[in-house]
Amino acid sequence: MRDHAVDVVERMGIMPRVRAAATDVQGMKFVDGDDRAIARAAVSARR
Repeated sequence: MRDHAVDVVERMGIMPRVRAAATDVQGMKFVDGDDRAIARAAVSARR
């Protein structure tokens, strides 16, 4: 979640619930049919 969604969630007062349900994703990778990485993307979180 980022940008405007963060503002909306904060205004709704549900940020603690969203944070409690959040996972700690640090990135992702795309793999081919042989499970070889073909692309990677780093993910940053706004806290």
